[in-house]
Amino acid sequence: MFKYFFKWIIVTISFINIAIAYGLNFSFSIFFVAILEEFRWNRATTAGVFSLSALLLGISSWFIGGLVDRFGSRKVLLWGAVLLSFSTISSGWIKNIWQFYFLFGVLSAIGTCSLGWVPNSVLLSNWFVENRGTMVGIAFSGMGIGILIVGPTAQYFISQFGWRIAYMLLGLVALLLLVPLNYFQQDRPVRKVAHSTQDSSVPNKIYNPIKQFQKLGEEGEDWTLRRSMKTLRFWFLFLSFFLIPLGIFPVLIHQFPYIVEQNYSKSLAAFIFGLMGFLSTIGRLIFGTLSDAIGREKAVALSFLCSISGILALLFLSSFQSTVLLYLYAILFGLGFGARGPIIAAMMADLYQGKHFGSIYGFINIGNGIGGALGPWLGGYLYDISGSYVVAFIICIPVLILACIFFWVAGRKGLSSKLNE
Repeated sequence: MFKYFFKWIIVTISFINIAIAYGLNFSFSIFFVAILEEFRWNRATTAGVFSLSALLLGISSWFIGGLVDRFGSRKVLLWGAVLLSFSTISSGWIKNIWQFYFLFGVLSAIGTCSLGWVPNSVLLSNWFVENRGTMVGIAFSGMGIGILIVGPTAQYFISQFGWRIAYMLLGLVALLLLVPLNYFQQDRPVRKVAHSTQDSSVPNKIYNPIKQFQKLGEEGEDWTLRRSMKTLRFWFLFLSFFLIPLGIFPVLIHQFPYIVEQNYSKSLAAFIFGLMGFLSTIGRLIFGTLSDAIGREKAVALSFLCSISGILALLFLSSFQSTVLLYLYAILFGLGFGARGPIIAAMMADLYQGKHFGSIYGFINIGNGIGGALGPWLGGYLYDISGSYVVAFIICIPVLILACIFFWVAGRKGLSSKLNE
């Protein structure tokens, strides 16, 4: 009974890790306006801080994974908690743009990665066997809840104490919560190995992710990274991974200042930001299930339709001043924002089953990091030269359409023989 209860503690801590880490990361959009008001930096340069963070989040996953393999998830999580807290608190003292780049763009990004998907995935995989997917899904839904809570909280602190004190308070909360919680984490059940050597029936019940992915590919051969890179399908997926954040992040990061510029209060803009994050959690559940029912390509096309419709609702704010459009944006863009993660992961597993699946998936995620780095900067740059976010948001629409086309073509079974030759 205690062991069962302790497993839920493990999931809860992972949920909190992801909620706080990604909540702080995406709260950059909330701090964006206050920092611009004080320093008067141009928007491209300031948004470049988040661009650097997004790039390092994508690239450092391989490095963090190696640390987890060597030292275990618990030590990496503790390290990440300290680093993220330190960088967040220190951001309250910045005087120059390079300090912001270093503290948020570099240190905070590495801290977020150390508290994010990789170490928590390994930790939960060690603790759960039969219901592993469910538990990982529960823990990863913390990102949406984190955006919902941290975003409005950050704006409240900013309005009451200023953005510097807000960063310090959020960093202190992260320190006081994450360090003690992760100190009591365990990398795996203590007696799992000992029992498996005495009972020959146990190994047969334990889910082995390597064996699970050692099924043959569509043409009877196991996929390797080198072999997959020789196919058009691989590069279609890479381009889709690159284009998705390029079309999403300009809106995600610049939505708060855009809404404020449309004469809505900062409190309402922060609430819309949080609501969008919460609905991304619902989107993961809905579209993940939908992809099993109607197919990956159809489900992902619907998710892109949601994202594009949300952007259009946001654009119409400049002509039709209505809070209905704001809530419509939060619902549609939020559902689409959370949808593609589980669909893409499932589709990648469908296409590249085998013992090298991790390296293939990790390499394609580099495209996501590059697109995530370019998107926020591009949104700021287009604002600086046009004086409006309208151009940036409009460009996001054809970018997402193109990403959908690449994803759809890569997933079509009828084109399998042509793409894999």
